[in-house]
Amino acid sequence: MAAVQEGLVGNEVESSEYPFHPVDSTNAPVLEGEVVNEQELKYWKAVKENPADFTSWTYLLQFVEQENKLSSARQAFDAFFKRYPYCYGYWKKYADLERKNGNNDRAREVFEGAISAIPLSVDLWVHYLNFVSQSTKGQIDGPEVMRSLFERAVSSAGEEFRADKLWDAYIDWEKNQGQLQRVTALYDRVFYVPTQNYSQNFEKFKQHINSNPIAAVLCTEELLKLRAEVAAAPPGLSSAEVEPLISVTSSSANPPGVDGDADADEVAPGTENLTIPGAESSVTSQDDAETIAIREKVIAARQKVFTALGEEVRKRWTFEEAIKRPYFHVKPLERVQLKNWREYLDFEIGNGDHRRVVILFERCVIACALYEDFWQRFASYMEAHDVEACRHVYERACTIHLPRKPSIHLAWAAFEEQQGNAAKASEILAELDKGVPGIIIVKLKRVNLERRRDNFEVTCTLYEETMNETSDQELATFFAIRYSRFLAKVMGNVEKAREVLKVALEKDKDNKRLYLQLLDVELSSFPLKEEKVLEVFDLVRDSELNTEVKQGFSQRQVEFLEDFSADITKIMAAQENHARLYKGKSSLIPLTGSKRSQEGDGSDIKSKVSKTEDGIVENSQHATSTALTGAETYDASYPSAAAYSAAASAYNYSTPLQSQWAAYSAAQPNAYSYSQWYQQYGAAYGHPHQTATQ
Repeated sequence: MAAVQEGLVGNEVESSEYPFHPVDSTNAPVLEGEVVNEQELKYWKAVKENPADFTSWTYLLQFVEQENKLSSARQAFDAFFKRYPYCYGYWKKYADLERKNGNNDRAREVFEGAISAIPLSVDLWVHYLNFVSQSTKGQIDGPEVMRSLFERAVSSAGEEFRADKLWDAYIDWEKNQGQLQRVTALYDRVFYVPTQNYSQNFEKFKQHINSNPIAAVLCTEELLKLRAEVAAAPPGLSSAEVEPLISVTSSSANPPGVDGDADADEVAPGTENLTIPGAESSVTSQDDAETIAIREKVIAARQKVFTALGEEVRKRWTFEEAIKRPYFHVKPLERVQLKNWREYLDFEIGNGDHRRVVILFERCVIACALYEDFWQRFASYMEAHDVEACRHVYERACTIHLPRKPSIHLAWAAFEEQQGNAAKASEILAELDKGVPGIIIVKLKRVNLERRRDNFEVTCTLYEETMNETSDQELATFFAIRYSRFLAKVMGNVEKAREVLKVALEKDKDNKRLYLQLLDVELSSFPLKEEKVLEVFDLVRDSELNTEVKQGFSQRQVEFLEDFSADITKIMAAQENHARLYKGKSSLIPLTGSKRSQEGDGSDIKSKVSKTEDGIVENSQHATSTALTGAETYDASYPSAAAYSAAASAYNYSTPLQSQWAAYSAAQPNAYSYSQWYQQYGAAYGHPHQTATQ
């Protein structure tokens, strides 16, 4: 059992990226000196225009296979597997194409690429074993080559629930080699593996023990031990038959690239015309009592293990029976299938067997390769057990199966930064921004990552590029406000912050948020410059903002001068001007958390401030606090969704940003929970509204 228990250590973290690319097939399919069929060019054009169109790929592969031109076929298959490495049926077609053309070495390379991409594919392993069996016939080292490959196969895929075909092939091959003790050892291993046909394995084992000389099937150590036990206490003759706990049924549909019945038996290596040694006769009367007793002890010992195995199979049977599509396909899975996978994962994780959890995750992400949440759950689970394995899960998900899904990329970037690899995180976000432009959250994550890395120059460049690229004025204003806060509060460059906001005001003159942010910059500067603050109030007075907004700013001007001005004449003039302009206006709403409210001096005038047109209460009581925020303080950490919602409301960002992120259906990881705020900017960067594709 040791080999089985250790076998997946390398495979469970192995990237499924196809490692065998003899030809660079990313671009044109034309090789020098080769004439390319017009129909082939047509198929290539289709897949290049839309690489996510799986049907177009199948047409291309079918065409090159029929044409039987190896150069074209290699380019097509290699390009296909960069996007869809889980299609085991097409791996088989590719290897068979090389084999039929006499390229056994290339066929072997294709098989190695296949099992590297899908180490849990029992069908691929059996097909590979058949190929090696044929190609090593007559070779002196043939048996050792085959045994080594069988060990790799059962170590990688032997614990797949449908791995009976693989175990049977290995056992039958060892029987054909006359290695009966090895057969017994294989049965001992498979009795610890929950498989679909587990009960049949025990029946075959009993036949194996009863049909062969006892010395031929048992190792010397076990045989001597049992003989000693029998000699000490000769048992009576008995036989315990074990009924299977569950009847075995199977059903499946054909995966991509598989013709005919997906469950059709393949010829196992070396099993042609195979007869089981001694199967033509059962235990004869010539068997002495000792041999019969030893056989019973052998079977009884395994029977205990088999009973425990049956219980493990019973626990999983409902989940396994509900899996109707264990292979990869681009077609969506039914909700009931997704629910079953989630509940099955819950079960295995609850059981606490790490190895079985990893195997189930690997099976799950084959069938559910295009679903972000399963990859994210796999990565989150692995992060608690093996950081490098977690990294490989993210890499496979983001670079192969989900290259255009933002959530998983953002989670990967957060993981890398947390592991101290901020440069890799920056690379991940940059690639995502390039591949799927126009996502606000990606821009924000990039600028904030560079800020945390103290790459302030890069941060400024990203802000400026974003503001220049966008054709949406409100979005440009949004980034201008954030950029100014960064300049003023992080870099301490108040002059540059002031310049950014004034440039933005030239393009968006009637945007109250820009005036509020400019006021915040001036109030937050140290030392406080009274004339600069008053310039902001003058800009508001001369603007086209509505009367209610101007009234609020006028009230703030009065309070500012009362708190910070040394000139009573200015204070009185501001009060008189405010009273003259807004005489008879409704009472003002008190500033949230204002000094006057806290002091409770009872003065209505001194404890009221303006209410803006969107009902937002804004606090600018202290020079060191922002004019607008309380909720929107600048924080280097990842804020909660609630904090961002409050900040968004304060800047009146509640209405236009509605559902861009909703287009990318999977939920955000908690660490990147921008959630309800930055939504619905499909045309943010001059691009039409885009729905995420895998």
